[in-house]
Amino acid sequence: MDIGEMKQRIEFMVEENVSDGQGGYDTTLVSKGSTWAKVTNIHGGQYFFAAAVHLEKDVSFVIRYRSDILEKWIIKFRNQKYNIQFIDNVKYGDQYLEIKATLAG
Repeated sequence: MDIGEMKQRIEFMVEENVSDGQGGYDTTLVSKGSTWAKVTNIHGGQYFFAAAVHLEKDVSFVIRYRSDILEKWIIKFRNQKYNIQFIDNVKYGDQYLEIKATLAG
């Protein structure tokens, strides 16, 4: 992986209950940070993996390794939200994560 390929900015978000000030709660998206990523549409052999887990409008995000990313999080990219389906610590090397995600909708 060439680090120079990571030129798209993505933001990690999570749904959290936040007090509405009147004793109740509202669900809102809260930022968990942003990073640079290589973003590609899933195609070729990757398509069959995506089909096996029923992904539609599938995208692969490759980022530098982080240990805090969870599958319940959401990725915001170009004002669209993507639900994380699978996180792969590439070759268990703790250098890169490949995240498969589906356009939320």
